[in-house]
Amino acid sequence: MKLDNFTEIKNLAEHQLSSLCKDVRERILQVLSEKGGHLASNIGSVELTVALHRVFSSPTDKIIFDTSHQTYAHKILTGRNEQFPTIRQYQGLCGFASPKESAHDHFYAGHAGTALSLALGVAHARDLSGSDEYVIAVLGDAAFSCGLTLEALNNIPSSLSRFIIVLNDNNMFISESTGNINECLRNYVKQNKNALEAALKRIMPTKIPDTKISFFEHFGLNYIGIVDGHDVNALADAFNSAKNIQGPVLIHTTTTKGHGMPKAAEDPTLYHGVGCFDVETGNLHKKAATSLTFPKIFGDYLTKMGQKDPDLVVITPAMPHGACLTDFFDTFPERSFDVGIAEGHAVTFAAGLAYQKKKNVVVSIYATFLQRALDNLFQDICLQELPVLLALDRGGLSPADGSTHHGIYDISFLQAMPGLVIVQPRDGDVL
Repeated sequence: MKLDNFTEIKNLAEHQLSSLCKDVRERILQVLSEKGGHLASNIGSVELTVALHRVFSSPTDKIIFDTSHQTYAHKILTGRNEQFPTIRQYQGLCGFASPKESAHDHFYAGHAGTALSLALGVAHARDLSGSDEYVIAVLGDAAFSCGLTLEALNNIPSSLSRFIIVLNDNNMFISESTGNINECLRNYVKQNKNALEAALKRIMPTKIPDTKISFFEHFGLNYIGIVDGHDVNALADAFNSAKNIQGPVLIHTTTTKGHGMPKAAEDPTLYHGVGCFDVETGNLHKKAATSLTFPKIFGDYLTKMGQKDPDLVVITPAMPHGACLTDFFDTFPERSFDVGIAEGHAVTFAAGLAYQKKKNVVVSIYATFLQRALDNLFQDICLQELPVLLALDRGGLSPADGSTHHGIYDISFLQAMPGLVIVQPRDGDVL
């Protein structure tokens, strides 16, 4: 079938769906090998996306993606295949969901943790209006490190029907997932895998009755899982089953970030966002560096500072790789804190560490993400007059990522913070 004629998906035979997934993945790989973009997350969610469009009727049914840098297959399947080579280019397709681009994209979604709140609002508006479409929130395990997701989870009524949450569990942020909720998910996946393997060895039915209540069932959700996120037909079966359940449903799928490209699957952090690469070998085309980047200079010098100062502590919200903090984290693990996608917590946690001025605290955070912690900065650091250094990465325009990622508002809102000193180094030496 043509990749841009997604309505035909519903008429395909089951054995044809795998072929379609192969074609979509190859299209993503071919274009990104020449243009660059978010790679590992997109090729890891191809089967999931195809199954969603197989079962649900977009845009009538609302498929709402969290973060949405994994929507390349969705764009290809909803009439944008011909434009796909313009992804993240000037006047081309946005690298994230974009309502101005297509009726199939419902929200701008560049920051993680928003899908569940958005979907819950859409579902309540649907019920108040008397319509009956399905609302589907698609989010990764990383989103559950974000407080906003948990706030939404806390507010889902057990009576809310035609509301489906798809958990794309790949055990990854950009780097590996962290935190207690991630540990809970890992244990649950392991227990189910062990039970399934034991059942298969005894030639028993493969549907395992689970005597333990899953994490999500405590919140009144009907739980379906664990589903192989690379088995498109199993996913479609799970989605069809969810449509027949009264009340909210969570479908727990496990995927491999970078699936379909061995090098990306082996190192999904490196292949999260890429430049050009060889589509046959997967080798990245490395450009000769003319100078060190600001993040690299920052990360290198911070490690040197850590060697001299045993009281130096570093915090980042799920960005140790992007902010070039991996050397510091490897060298001083006891003084390194990756708090997950929790910017507000990162800033207030820093205030607690800086209390009584016994520790020298650095919070490394992208400028666009600091917007999410404005109240924490004001209430918990500035009003308390605590000595915290905020290292804002990616200030200025972010041309390829677009409107959700521009770091252009930081100075305007930081100027209003009492007692805060803003310094903007002009080069690496001043930094």
